[in-house]
Amino acid sequence: YQVQQPKMRSSSVCVKKVPEFLSGRDSRHSKGSEESSAGGAGGAGGAAGESGRKHIDVNTGATASDCPQEVLTRVLEINLMTCMYTCMAVVPHLKRRGGGKIVTVSSTAGMVASGGYHPYGTAKAAIIHYTRALAQELGPNGINVNCIAPGIIRTGRLGDRAHLASRIPLRREGTIADCVRVVEFLVTDLSDYVTGCTIPIDGGLYH
Repeated sequence: YQVQQPKMRSSSVCVKKVPEFLSGRDSRHSKGSEESSAGGAGGAGGAAGESGRKHIDVNTGATASDCPQEVLTRVLEINLMTCMYTCMAVVPHLKRRGGGKIVTVSSTAGMVASGGYHPYGTAKAAIIHYTRALAQELGPNGINVNCIAPGIIRTGRLGDRAHLASRIPLRREGTIADCVRVVEFLVTDLSDYVTGCTIPIDGGLYH
């Protein structure tokens, strides 16, 4: 499959950039979700159109945790709407090429309710639902749509959370590599008969 770096800052990233993107080290994407919907769509469309072999889209959003109305709107825009904008921009290109794979990024926060973190969890839960809806719609076009839901993952933004390991059945926090390996499975032919699924990457914590 073809991998490439999109020119614009959007929520569309390619497989080789997943480790840097999820760890927060890629400054070119760290603020990408703040682009307008038109900008996000343009970036994804440009990435797909620039290469004749764009068949994979992995999208994610940043995070926020405050609850005033303006922040709630921002949380939904960053975590949910950028995902939807990116998918809407990429789908026409995948249809023209006869198929492809889309991987969305949710969170275990979207699978387990948490009252103190509800804006983020609500947005991530909506991504899971959106993934299923896309999979139903796009299956006849040869497009697989799946979702990953990371749990407690050590990232550049959140740092060392090894103190939480005792809560996790596998007794360690996750790594960026753990997430990348699942994404790699979902964008290769190993997952050709898998669509509409959400895969938790949480060491068994929420099972």
